[in-house]
Amino acid sequence: MSHFGIGDLAQNVLTKQRSSTLQANLLRLTDELSSGRVKNLGAALKGDFGTLGLLERQLTLHDGYAEARASMDLKFTGAQTAYDALLSKTNGLGASLLSAIGLQQPGLLEQQVQMVSGGFDEVVRTLNTRIGDQYIFSGVEVGTPPLLDSEVILANLRLATAGASDARQFIQTIDDWFLDSSGGFATSAYQGGAEQTVPLKVGEAKVVKDTATAAALPFKQTLKEFAKIALIAEGAFASQMQDRNMVMTSAATGLLAAHDGLVLNAADLGNQQARVDLAATQATATKTVLNEARAKLREADPFETATKLQAVQQQLESLYLVTSRNARLSLAEYLR
Repeated sequence: MSHFGIGDLAQNVLTKQRSSTLQANLLRLTDELSSGRVKNLGAALKGDFGTLGLLERQLTLHDGYAEARASMDLKFTGAQTAYDALLSKTNGLGASLLSAIGLQQPGLLEQQVQMVSGGFDEVVRTLNTRIGDQYIFSGVEVGTPPLLDSEVILANLRLATAGASDARQFIQTIDDWFLDSSGGFATSAYQGGAEQTVPLKVGEAKVVKDTATAAALPFKQTLKEFAKIALIAEGAFASQMQDRNMVMTSAATGLLAAHDGLVLNAADLGNQQARVDLAATQATATKTVLNEARAKLREADPFETATKLQAVQQQLESLYLVTSRNARLSLAEYLR
């Protein structure tokens, strides 16, 4: 009786290996045909990952820009809301106060003073606006409210103006307190940081400026005029109508200038927002091109894949056929 030899065993092993290889190729090609993407990217690119790596880096960079744009858009939107509130608060107020002063009707002027006496507190709270965990007017110190509480600031102003003998000295003291670089505002009111001077990149060729700090001139001008009104409303120069009118005239004319400054700052902020929007539009188009280029490198040609799949199926069928015939022949030889 004959037995299988070493050659038969070797042939059997080779047949199984060949079958496993063909089955693996069959599964791979089937997956590539259904997904449209190659499984062995290294083989498809012939080991050259340079172009794909460059595309991946550019896409990652675009994702970073997208995060920066989202952050700045949120911050700019909050700042624009604050500007809208301040502009609404100051719009027409200066002219209205001047008109009341000109009519020489103390009762009417006093009524308007009391109506806007809380304006200083409202401006302080507006400038202390926070978006998420960031104060938008604090410069680089985003975790710190830019201004102390309004009552604390007014208390410091009361002390600073306590020695003022007339309206002129009172006005000058308040103006210096807010506007001098080493005055009371800088040392005992503003607690934010310096402005962010490094432009912020929101796209490949687009940079924007950060929002102004609460120490910007239009904000300080607005604060100092409302501070004058607040102190008058508390009773400063209560029995000296001429001095009282002089302080209110200073506050009214100052509010006109402050409003104009706020308009300019709000317009600049609008320009920054427009740059972010433009960068977003351009980035969308660029990212689409990059994604298409990356997909092109990764995609499996459907015609070529189908052809290879058909070839593998035929090879596998042939292998099974040959194996089956050999098995029958070997069995017959064994039984002989």
